[in-house]
Parts: sequence; C-alpha cells; structure tokens
Amino acid sequence: MENDISQTKDSLQQFDSSDKSPSGTLAVLDEEYSSFWQGPGLNEMAAELGLREKRFVAIDKEQAAALIKVFYLIQGRGRPYLTPTPPAILRDALSSPDNVHEKAYLVLIYGALLTEACLDAKYSQTTRTQLRWNLRLAIDDARLLLEPSDLNIQALMILAFHVQEVTTPSLSWMVFSTICRMLQALGIDLRNLEPEVRERRIMLFWTFNAIDKNLAVIFGRPPALHNSTGANVPTLPVHKLMAYRPHQVGKDGTPNSFQSTYGAHFLYFLHRSSEVLTEIWSCLFEDSSKFDSAREKLDEWHQKMISTLEACLVAEQPFLDEEEQTSMRLGIQYQQFQYYYYTVLLIRSRPALQEACISSAQQALFSLEDLVSDSSEVYNGVIWVLLYCPFTPFFILFGQIISTGSNSSSRQSLKAMESMSSFLQQMESRHPQAAKLRTIAVTFVQYAQQIFARPSTTTPERVHAARTESTPSLSSGVMTADTTPDALLTLNPLQAHNTHQQHSQPLLDLFNDPAMQDLSMDMDFWLPNNDAAFQSDALSDGMGGTLAGGRTNNDAYGFFADSNFDWLSWDSMTDMTMQ
Repeated sequence: MENDISQTKDSLQQFDSSDKSPSGTLAVLDEEYSSFWQGPGLNEMAAELGLREKRFVAIDKEQAAALIKVFYLIQGRGRPYLTPTPPAILRDALSSPDNVHEKAYLVLIYGALLTEACLDAKYSQTTRTQLRWNLRLAIDDARLLLEPSDLNIQALMILAFHVQEVTTPSLSWMVFSTICRMLQALGIDLRNLEPEVRERRIMLFWTFNAIDKNLAVIFGRPPALHNSTGANVPTLPVHKLMAYRPHQVGKDGTPNSFQSTYGAHFLYFLHRSSEVLTEIWSCLFEDSSKFDSAREKLDEWHQKMISTLEACLVAEQPFLDEEEQTSMRLGIQYQQFQYYYYTVLLIRSRPALQEACISSAQQALFSLEDLVSDSSEVYNGVIWVLLYCPFTPFFILFGQIISTGSNSSSRQSLKAMESMSSFLQQMESRHPQAAKLRTIAVTFVQYAQQIFARPSTTTPERVHAARTESTPSLSSGVMTADTTPDALLTLNPLQAHNTHQQHSQPLLDLFNDPAMQDLSMDMDFWLPNNDAAFQSDALSDGMGGTLAGGRTNNDAYGFFADSNFDWLSWDSMTDMTMQ
C-alpha cells in the first residue's frame, strides 16, 4: 500500500505540485501512512523481534500448536458468523505466513488469537508481540477494505469487535460502517444465491442492522444502514437460527449434543431490537413526538425477551453444565443492562421523568457487577460497549448529586457510581482501556463523595450568593476548606461551558485535576442531544438560560441529561490507538 501511494503521488507531481492538488492530498496520506508505521510502539515491537524490515514472523511451534486449538474454539463459538478456515491455511498462518495469499485470513486468525493470547498467561510476551506485529502487517492490504467478500467481512468483524488491544469506539464505528456497505454490495436477499448463503446473509444483515442502530444511538450519529434498507429483507424465524449456540461449544470447537434453543432466541431478539433502536434514534435526533411509541416498543421488546430467555434457562438447566448456565445468566443480565441504558437515553431529557431516569441509571450501574467478563464470553456484546456506555448513567447520577446534594436518593446514586468504579477495576486485567476509563470514574466519584463529607448548611440566600461568585478551583484534585459542598451544589454547568470558551475553565474544573491530565478531557466533548439542547441565549450570557424541556441551566443534572459525551472525538484526541 505504501508503494502504491508513493508511486501515484510521484506521478501526479509531474503535473501539479500544489498542496490542494491530488498529489498534495496524497502527500498528506503518505505522511499519515508513514506515521502509522513508524509511530510509538511499532519501533519497539520491531526491536523486540529483532526485525529491520516489515515482514511476517513465524510463531514458536509449541505456542502455535496451542493457538490452533484456541482458534478452533473461537471459530466454533462464532458459528454461523464465522465459516470454517481451511486447516492448511491456519497452519501456514502461524508457521509460514508468507504462503497465505488471502491477507483477510491472516487478519481473521491473528486478530482472534491476539486477544486470547493477551488474556492467557501461558502465552509468552514474544508470542503476543509476534501476533500483534503480524496483524499490523496483514492489515496493510487495501483489498481488505475495498473488495467486498464474505471472507473480508469476517476478518473486519473480528477487527472491529474482538481485538481488544486495538478496538476503540472510533475504530469499531469506522470499520463496521465499511462492513455494512460490503454486505450491501454483495447482495442480501437475492434469488440467485444458494439457500444457505442467502439465509446467512439475511442473518448477517439483521445482526448488523441491530449493531448499527445501537452504535448510532450510543454515538448520536446517523446509522450506516438507512432505516428503509430492511423493508424488503425478511426476518428469520427462531428455527432458522438454531446453529447459533456458542455457550455449548466444547474445547474442540464442536457443539454439545444437546440442542439448546437459548442462542437462537437470543439472536432473534437481537434482530428484533433493530426496530426498537430505530424508533429510539428517531425520537432522540429527528422527531421527539415518537417518544411514547419508542418507550412502548422498548418495554414490550424487553418484557418478551427476558421472559423467553429466562424460560429457556429454566427448561434447559438439567441438560447443561454450570459453565453453560453461567453464560446464559450473563446473557440475561447483559440484556437487562441494555434495557436500563436505553431507558436512560430515552427519558433523561424529560424533567417529568427525572425520578424514573435516576432509578434506571442506578439499576444500570448496579447490574454491572454481574457482567465482569472478557471476549472469551459470548453473550456480553462488544466489550468496549460495556466499558464506555455506563458513563451515560454515571454522569446522570453525578449531575443529580451535584444538583440535589445529600439525600437518600443521592446516596444510592453514589453507591451506584462506586460500583461502576469497582467494575472497571475488575475489568483492568481483561481490557487494556479499563484502567484509563476507571481514572475518569474514580475522579468523579471522589468529587461526588465530598458532597457527603460534612453536613450541608445551604440556604436559598447562600445559593443565590454562590451563583454570583466565580467557579471554585478544584484543580488540585483535592477539596480545600474554602471549596465547600455548598459551592459545588450551586455550580452553573452552562456558565462553566461558556466560561471555558472564553477563559479555558472547564465544568467544575474537573478536567484540570492531575489525574485527568492525560485524558485530553474537555468541555467541548459534551454535545447537545439535539439543536434545542443548548439555547443560544443560555450560551451567550451564561446565566438564566434554559435547557431543552424548560430546565434552568443552573441544574447540573440537566446539563448531563441534555448532552452526550462525544466518545468518538475524545477517542481521536487520546493515544488509544493501535500500539
């Protein structure tokens, strides 16, 4: 790819060398590509492996033998999304990578194995580095992103959602958008397709459609698949999804003899969620009048799904071992978290439902204690979603505490926030980004704890006086005697936002805390849910403005309820890239 870019750039420069010419654009791309390959971490990997050039390396025979068994297990759990990889290609990928001409196979194999190798202490650091290096080299093939094929889709699925070391929100979103377009280019419900291929593509479409709508709701971005795309694509009944039973796959990668229906029902309700999420996205970003319809569909979907999955668990328990039952329980708990999370997104901007929103946010965070898991689990969704999405209810509860002070509901909210911090701590050994995200959670929890540090003496007069004073400095990261809980209770979030634009003082000065310095956190990453979320008058004078729904901007809960944290932009501003 590097040579192609350079040769094209040199040819175009013969005609026009200006920065705005095609050659100028390619020059920038060439620089970015060089930076990608010579960036932090790559030189260290090359030195560790004793390499002076970019070439594949063979894996130690003993380690390779163990990895082959692991790959068959991963592939079995991924059935029917992952089709069988020829044994000869799997062996060559680990012993003679240059013999594998389809680089998508290498991305698929190295990507799947890298996460497992990083989670299992029996694999050496050298093996992990070799897999990481080979994966980087395998990705260096433009055909992977430009040529639609079933194999490329499988490889990109692994890259977008399974490779924990490189899978960030922005990478997932960008790669997954490419996957959706590839599937459309291949064709979904075409009559000339073999029945097995046709059914598999229909299954892929509805799975991708659900994931796409989920990402759109999380990021507040338009979906990659238009809402009308599935109008003429039939949904598959449960009996057509019976091949999906990943919790029953043995260590050799083959399913157990007992035919569990749990996986098929889980997948069926995942497909059905795309309709619910489409309605939620439309309500949040297009037409708020759809609120009642969206909430009704969400509640109905949740009730039917949970009752069905719980019935499957009860009926099938006598035929399953403890590990299989644990996996099924985790799947139910994950869907409970999803429901609370979607509920928070849907109702948080409605003042009349603030109490219900607080309750759902608390339940969402408390449910995390049962979701401590890694990519070897099958019913826990995408791991980064488990790490990032809880921050929405987390910030809702933080805003409530800042706004209302010490009361029974706020104390319950603080416990929920603390439980999320504990969850992220347990996830640190399972995902490379958990530690960085826990830093955010711990810092906010520490500030929230100060509200309960001593009795409040807030009076209406003190509240009014505090609102006319400057924002207290918390830049030291430690509360001082002069920074009272009363002052925290009276902070004006939108005033802080406006002040930041003029004087670079973020909300609560939280992001000046030393613990937050490496996070590149900034008020600019808080974006309104919709055009009305921040009224222009409120931003212009910083006092007395109103938020969407008639909420005053003196309400910290309202600030977090009426805005999204832009994980994509934050992600691109940090060094959470492929290392």
